[in-house]
Amino acid sequence: MSNAPSLYPVTLQIYNRVSTTWVDLQTNNLADAATDFTLTGTKTGDVSMYYDVNNYISCRVYQALA
Repeated sequence: MSNAPSLYPVTLQIYNRVSTTWVDLQTNNLADAATDFTLTGTKTGDVSMYYDVNNYISCRVYQALA
């Protein structure tokens, strides 16, 4: 990664199929450029809204560059 999360945060999200929105699980805004780091996330409580009919979930990791 050539853009540092300290300048442009990197976010892990999970898709809520009921509200059709992406929900933040974790964000890294401290790492330097070209540095490995781990993002982990946990959802608790009623998680049924995150599963599709095949019991799959959708997650994404993105870096905001603006």
